[in-house]
Order: sequence, then C-alpha cells, then structure tokens
Amino acid sequence: MCQQTQVATVIPYWERWLEKLPTVHHLAKADVQDVLGLWAGLGYYQRARNLHRGAQWIVEHGFPKSYSEWLKVPGVGMYTAGAIASICLGEAVPAVDGNVHRVYARLMGSNAELPKLANLARGWANGVVFKEAPGEWNQALMELGARVCRPREASCSTCPIESQCKGKENPLQYPVPKVKKESVELIRYAALCRRMGSYAIRQTASSEWAGGMWEFPTREEPWSGEVIGEIRHVITHHRIKLRVQDVRDQEFEDWKTAEEIARLPLSAAQRRVYRQFVVMPTGSV
Repeated sequence: MCQQTQVATVIPYWERWLEKLPTVHHLAKADVQDVLGLWAGLGYYQRARNLHRGAQWIVEHGFPKSYSEWLKVPGVGMYTAGAIASICLGEAVPAVDGNVHRVYARLMGSNAELPKLANLARGWANGVVFKEAPGEWNQALMELGARVCRPREASCSTCPIESQCKGKENPLQYPVPKVKKESVELIRYAALCRRMGSYAIRQTASSEWAGGMWEFPTREEPWSGEVIGEIRHVITHHRIKLRVQDVRDQEFEDWKTAEEIARLPLSAAQRRVYRQFVVMPTGSV
C-alpha cells in the first residue's frame, strides 16, 4: 500500500478520534472499550491500548520535557521519543525509523541486518543531527528516505548526498532484504449462535491479536453446526479463513442484541461477520 493510500485511509479515523477525544485528558478518562472502538479496523490494537495508558500516565505525571522523560511513557519507544523531543522540544536527538535505516545502509554501503542495522543507523544519526534545528533535520532525513531514497526506486540524481553515497551504484541491494516469513494459512471457526433475539459474543484475551476487542466465539476446532459462509483476511504473514457456522444448543456466557453488538469494538474481520450474517444475513460470502 502506497503512503498516500495509507494516509487517506487513516484520515477519517483521525477525524473521528479528535471529535470524541480532543485532548489527552479526554483520552485518559475514556473507557478502553471506547478507545478500541474508535481504533477498530486499523489493526495493531496494542497501539490503541498504549495510547490510552500513555495518556493516563501523562495526566498523572505531566507532559515530559525531554527525550529521556518521554521514554518513561508507556508505549513510547526511541523513535517516538526522538520525534517528539526534537520536533516539539528542540532537543538534539535523532528520530530513526525505517526510512533512516535505508538511507544509512545505502550511504555507508552497509550489509548489516536488523537489529544491528538499527543500532548503527541510530548511532550515525545521533552524530549528524543538526543541533540548531533538530526537528527539521530529522523530518528532512525521514523524507529523504520516503521520497528520494525509496525502497524499490532510488532517485539518486536528485539526492543531495549522492556524492557521498557508497551504495549509489547499486542502491537497491541495500539494506539487506529481510527474509520474508512464509505465508501461513490458518482456518478458524466463528459461532453464529442466536437465542431470543441476542447473539453469543465474547471479549478476547489481551494476549490475542485483537486483545480486548469483541468477537463471535471463535476457535481452531469446528463447532457443531452448518458452515454458512467464509471471511478471508490477513494478519501479518497469516492468511486466515474464518468459517462462520450456524451454531445451536451451545452454552455461552455473553449474549447481546444486534444493536448492542454494533456499539462494541470489533476487529475488521468480526465486523464483516456482523454485517454479512447479522445485519444482512445472506448465507454466503
């Protein structure tokens, strides 16, 4: 997915987020289920929970005033702390992301692999950061990687540091490509169980992919019941077939109406189950 498409996808979420949670105090006071609901569909749900925890930390301790203080906030790592400290606080620290990793690898002709590459790039970036304007410097360096020194196409003729680049003769060989994980196909079974106008529903464990979200009871083994459709989705390198079964005579703890389920935070796949088999049941996908 190109960067422009990613931005276009996120904008509506950003607007809804700001409408509901305009300040860090609103976020800190919000129920985590409401936070997950606003995030639903974006994936990486741990990020939403970290934002919530981070906001609560800030309300309790105040906004950090340095890079080292930002690292104390739950969910904030070196890149985020560096970006905030340099751009907002003017602190001369690097903000090193994947774009900077690539620029460094090509500039130095480095064959280092992650995580060594990340450490080398961070050390280099720390030494070259422009102390008079660190925020602008970090943004420029990241933009250099995003717009000029791109992953699949390097515009070396327009690069301001081409003359110093050791990898310019064959830039696409740097950095060393990551070994892609083989795609894994998984089959899961979702129970569509209805009782007196309500449906079986449950909250997932925090350790699962969509931890804290809600789902129609899903497991690896088939339920007793007819398969009425299939939802296909991808999580990282996992290709998942979610087979929806018409389940009856099964004991579940939580039951909610379609209207109540609509207000719950559901993952994108579970939302599709809801829309296609609860709101507009078709019997197939």
